[in-house]
Amino acid sequence: MSVIPAARTAPTPSAPPQRRPRLVALDGLRFIAALAVIAAHFVGLNSHVWQDTNKATFPSIHYASVYGIFGVEFFFLISGFVICMSCWGRSLGEFFVSRIVRLYPVYWAAILLIAVTQIRYPQPGTEPPKIGTILVNLTMFNMPAMAPGMTVVVWTLWQEMRFYLLFCLVVWRGLTYRRVTMFCLLWLVGSFIANSADDKTLKLIFQPEYAEYFIAGIAIYLMHRFGPTMLTGGIVVCCWALAMFAVEHRVTENMRSMGRNDLAWWPAQVVITGCFLVIIALALGWLNWVRGGWITTLGAMTYPIYLIHHAVGLTVIRELSPTIGPWKLLFGTTLLMMLLAWLVHRFVERPLVPILKRGLTRAIAEMNTKGDQFGRSKQAEPPAPVPATPEPARPSDGSAEDTLVLDLSGRWPEGPRPGSMRY
Repeated sequence: MSVIPAARTAPTPSAPPQRRPRLVALDGLRFIAALAVIAAHFVGLNSHVWQDTNKATFPSIHYASVYGIFGVEFFFLISGFVICMSCWGRSLGEFFVSRIVRLYPVYWAAILLIAVTQIRYPQPGTEPPKIGTILVNLTMFNMPAMAPGMTVVVWTLWQEMRFYLLFCLVVWRGLTYRRVTMFCLLWLVGSFIANSADDKTLKLIFQPEYAEYFIAGIAIYLMHRFGPTMLTGGIVVCCWALAMFAVEHRVTENMRSMGRNDLAWWPAQVVITGCFLVIIALALGWLNWVRGGWITTLGAMTYPIYLIHHAVGLTVIRELSPTIGPWKLLFGTTLLMMLLAWLVHRFVERPLVPILKRGLTRAIAEMNTKGDQFGRSKQAEPPAPVPATPEPARPSDGSAEDTLVLDLSGRWPEGPRPGSMRY
């Protein structure tokens, strides 16, 4: 008796995917990193804005606050984690739009605010910024254009943009576990080559000074999404070891060149080790208990407060320090920077981001459409279609397992679970 195979039924639509819960602790960590940098600039480093030296003005916290400058390295570590997380399942165009709308509206507002501050209250011995300097800073490309920055913190944005450009290589193909892991390994090797070859072009591309922080953040996100493995753990440990040497070099060379001869390198290593550990704890879910909408708001204020605190905050301190006590002025200026950051987020970023996102998304769609139309118009008329003959079924490509892209909703596709990924 022959058995007639049952007809395949159409798959029933599945329930809408659930979004991954927001990592609220990540917002809090970003704000803590910003506060650390603020403490370093307001209290730790020799900024010469107080009536006396920083050491004499704040003898109890001056020494410890110097190490807040390593909040910058913490930002780079967080950036590797966040960029990999936010780009998973996105196309190259979506990645481009997300970075533009995330960086530029707040940055434009910050540069204009800094320009007004410096024109109204120029630093002693300096001239107000010229219109050309302001305009080139608004592009965020002042460093490759060899133009002076409106504030010292913009150098970190150039590091971030170079990371984005490099990461585009893997976003272009689509993020998968294997591709991202190979990207981390190749970038690590490239940073070694650039450093040993002492070539400016290679250093510009591979960023050997800070590559280990971005790479570690990416690898820690892989641990968060797929579970820890010996390979990703090895990448993180290697990056941590490199960071231990880089931190020692930064203390002994950069900080002592600022006139500091009393700094030890080991507290910096303790700080950076703590940064690695807390991001790993976040990735493993040990900080999922952190909740609160106010923490998310602080996270949204991180970028604007980081941009404006140095140029605007130090100006406020310099102008008011003769009449207001140092502790009151320190806390008052910090609160003022938080208020300005919230205003920028509320009245600049939130209204402009949807408009800019819609415009860029529409422009990219039109570019693709017009490009296709232009390409078709240049082609000759296609030949008459030939009836297609059925082809035998081909075996499925085993490599397709690695091309599965996890959507941003947080649902796992069919295939290996965390801890059982194949590489």
